[in-house]
Amino acid sequence: MIALLPTFSKLLERIVLVRLARCLDLGETQFGSRQKRGVHDAVAGVLEFLEHNSGMHRLLVSMDVEGGFDKLDKGLLMDFLVARRCPAGLGDWIARWCDGRRVRFRFNGRLSRYYDIERGVPQGSPLSPFLFGAYVADVLTPRLHYGPSVRIIVISYVDDAVIAVAASSQSLAKYIAAEIFEDCCNVARARGLDFAPLKTEWIGFGDLPWDPLGLGPAVLPPVEDMRVLGYRFNRHLNWSTHVDYWLRRGLGVRNRISAVTRRFGDTGGAGAWEAFRLVQGAYLPTVYFGLEFVGDYDRYVKRIQVHVNDTLRHVFRLPFKLANNILLAEFGIPPVHIQSRYLQRRCYARMISYRFGDEFPFFGCIRDGWAQDGVVAEAVSSEAVTVGVPDCLIVRDKDAAIARHAEMWDQYLDEDRHVVYTDGSSMSGKSGAGWVQYDRGLREEPVSEGLPPAFCALECEIWAVYRALCSLQDCLPVTVFLDCLPVVEMLGKLGSENRNHGLAKLFAVVLGRVGVVTLVWIPGHRGIGGNEVADVAARAGWDRGVVAESRGVEFGVGNGMLARDLRVEEWKSWHRCQGHDYYRRLPRSPKHLRGLLQWDAYVLVRLRSGTGVRIGHEGCIGADDRFHLVECTQYLTGRPPRHTLHDDKRLSDWVDWWRAHQYLNTSVAKHKTSIAGVVLRLLPVLLNLRLCATSVARLPWGLIGAGPIALGGDGSTSFRTSIGVPVTFVGWL
Repeated sequence: MIALLPTFSKLLERIVLVRLARCLDLGETQFGSRQKRGVHDAVAGVLEFLEHNSGMHRLLVSMDVEGGFDKLDKGLLMDFLVARRCPAGLGDWIARWCDGRRVRFRFNGRLSRYYDIERGVPQGSPLSPFLFGAYVADVLTPRLHYGPSVRIIVISYVDDAVIAVAASSQSLAKYIAAEIFEDCCNVARARGLDFAPLKTEWIGFGDLPWDPLGLGPAVLPPVEDMRVLGYRFNRHLNWSTHVDYWLRRGLGVRNRISAVTRRFGDTGGAGAWEAFRLVQGAYLPTVYFGLEFVGDYDRYVKRIQVHVNDTLRHVFRLPFKLANNILLAEFGIPPVHIQSRYLQRRCYARMISYRFGDEFPFFGCIRDGWAQDGVVAEAVSSEAVTVGVPDCLIVRDKDAAIARHAEMWDQYLDEDRHVVYTDGSSMSGKSGAGWVQYDRGLREEPVSEGLPPAFCALECEIWAVYRALCSLQDCLPVTVFLDCLPVVEMLGKLGSENRNHGLAKLFAVVLGRVGVVTLVWIPGHRGIGGNEVADVAARAGWDRGVVAESRGVEFGVGNGMLARDLRVEEWKSWHRCQGHDYYRRLPRSPKHLRGLLQWDAYVLVRLRSGTGVRIGHEGCIGADDRFHLVECTQYLTGRPPRHTLHDDKRLSDWVDWWRAHQYLNTSVAKHKTSIAGVVLRLLPVLLNLRLCATSVARLPWGLIGAGPIALGGDGSTSFRTSIGVPVTFVGWL
């Protein structure tokens, strides 16, 4: 039963969850509702076990706790928390949070009476999964065993669990799996829990057949493929079943996106940017699910790439012959094989930094295969900073952020406060940082510093903030305005657990020496004077010598930035190697789609790629030229310069031009959804089949909304559709 809870209570429960997670250790094999312990980490543990024991007989048992959240005994829960050294204050709060709960049901607009809740925790609260994990920690304990003939591990994700067994023979593997399953059931029954029979299944790997396995009172045959924490495994331990499943799911998502975007038409409603965000936020995560594991197999990567290309063409109704390089570059979607390597680098960095699986003797086969040059383990501090943590102010709407900045600037003119603008810049092997300080509206001299060429843009931004704070000589409050949102978010999390050690070490001393620090995000290049001065100062640092203090500094953001930088470089190299240098818009974020209609995006891609059918240009000179549409004399009025076609900053001029010329005589077919339209589309099919009137009378017309069918004496067939349209077939069709 999933409960709908107030948002404010969820915020409070999230705060309690963060504090509780610092105190309780649920073990290395309990995943879900824990930082740095996601579902892909759990599946990585299963795959590492199977890969390490590839020479043995292996099987997996998947099981699910039946109604787990609703069956928690509150008294036992408190006992388990105390046994795991939960602080008394948090324990008392959780006890009061569990007691006195009531629930009522809403169905078809009607509300039931209130019912008192005696057991369980609400499913829908951010705190409930963690409490459930603590409750079943003994039920789903790892039971790790590593011997010459038998190897066992139990991995769980909240209420889902997997028993992995590898043995020297099939009979021994089945015996051990049944024994472990029975042990889990016995411990679960003592806590009022049980495993759902319909969700319990098992799979044996290899080409040899497996006999049925007795799991509790049931004797279950092995399945050909099985869902393990969202991933699909088959008996041959390849990813064909997984890829097939998620591509089918992706097809359904694609159809829904098309239905939503086409429902509102091409000249209103959902525009090109909205359609792209739906593809990026709903479709790609679906077909990319498990890509970090699938990426090692070229045949599956190619299938996913074809699916992605077809989806982009389908949603935006692009020309079929449009080159894939142009398609991906225009919409800012990296090729699948490059995206898979990016995900593998991020997973590898997480594993080595947080030392996940180091205590398991079998862990390392897949992880070591993901090793990448330059990815190193990052030091993670164990204690949180409690002194001088900056306050962060983020207004994500750019216009609102500019208005907020103006209000703060007017307010600070009469206060004893330092106002600082910082910026960092890195381009073409040159890096620099700059800042400028204002006191009561009076500007001091801007400062520029040269930085090592290896510094990325994010590291330059961090260094600018750090050096600006170091330059202050008093304890007055300071407000730092900067246009890099990730830096504001990162510095605002210095007081949380599991922060990066290098970043905290860099700022620990300076934050304790200066006054209260407030970090404010502002949009860049929007006419804010201090931001423009800081930007010029940062670029001036390119020509200065590298400051000695910047050498050897570790920000702790290297792995993430390295993975992103490598993805960009690999993408550009792939784009060039495929012979598409003529397409001058290199792969990057498709922010130029904002504000465009879908029809605008269609025309834009046609113009930039030189594809599509040209109508009404038969008599034009050079009508067969690739870019004739942007050179034709019919549309000369108001046309921007030819060299600005691939410049996203000049796109608005081109949009005004083709709209003034009626979209250059292009058109996109409208979507037909009426029943009459469906009937009319069926008529050619029936004509081709040459069905007789008697056969037509037997067709299930009720499925398309048809009324009673009448047979005429002349052999005609008549009926009336559900929208009142009479239809008559005479003689042979």
